[in-house]
Amino acid sequence: MKSDMIYSIFKVSFLMFNQQNAIGAYIFVIFASVLFINAIFFYIYVPETNNVTFGETTEYFRRRSLGLSPEDEGEIKTIRQSFLQTKSGETQV
Repeated sequence: MKSDMIYSIFKVSFLMFNQQNAIGAYIFVIFASVLFINAIFFYIYVPETNNVTFGETTEYFRRRSLGLSPEDEGEIKTIRQSFLQTKSGETQV
């Protein structure tokens, strides 16, 4: 695992010098465009998790992977209630 990381760092460093020689001073444009695309992706696909426990976040992604939409049931509020019921050992009727 560590050797893969070292190899990746070496490869990126080596490619960076080749790209800098080919493009010149505008090499930052590639880096900036990748950062911009990642920022858009995270804004669209990663939910807000402020004041949400790890269990609630896990339940959100579990429901989403099953094709159930948490938004239909009041999103985090319903997930929080079901998580607390499961944690306390109560059975759902």
